[in-house]
This record gives sequence, C-alpha cells and structure tokens, in this order.
Amino acid sequence: MNDIVSAYIKKEGSFYLCGPTWPVPDVTDVLKEAIAAEAKMTGRKVDPKKEIDRLKEDGRYVLEVY
Repeated sequence: MNDIVSAYIKKEGSFYLCGPTWPVPDVTDVLKEAIAAEAKMTGRKVDPKKEIDRLKEDGRYVLEVY
C-alpha cells in the first residue's frame, strides 16, 4: 500500500487500466484505500470516491475497458 500512496498520490502518478472490466472494482478499491490511508496519515478529511472522480477528470485514472 505504501508504494501506491508514494507513486500515485505523493508523486502524482497516473494509472491506466485496459482490457476486461472484471478488475476495475478491485483496482478502484485499492486506490480508495490508498487515498484514505494517505489522508489519515496527513490528518486530512477526504472522500475517496470524490477523489477517484477528480483523478479521472484530471486524466490520472484512465479506464479503457470492455
């Protein structure tokens, strides 16, 4: 989890998922957990779902699934 927090949140990385839809819920859940963990560490209040939506709008969480 620390690797995801570091690479994706602190270093503002991007995540691209291409292929079948079945992994999307699992990947989204892991990202939500990472967002919540980072918020807890920094003492911020964050809605992980809204944060995921913002990341999608910013082009940092891209799903090309079928």
